Amino acid sequence: MSDTTTTIGIRILDNEYQVSCPESEADELAAAARDLNQRMTRIREAGKVFGVERIAVMAA
Repeated sequence: MSDTTTTIGIRILDNEYQVSCPESEADELAAAARDLNQRMTRIREAGKVFGVERIAVMAA
């Protein structure tokens, strides 16, 4: 089964990214990006972890 590719905009820690994915997965990807952004924002606001890479590891 062939799935059309679409591009969606996601925002993570004040940065906007354009990500391509199969159209059938776009909603799931957007939801995962929102969840990741919320987790990373909470970690950054706690002020104990510095650097986007370190925040990403802590959020994982």
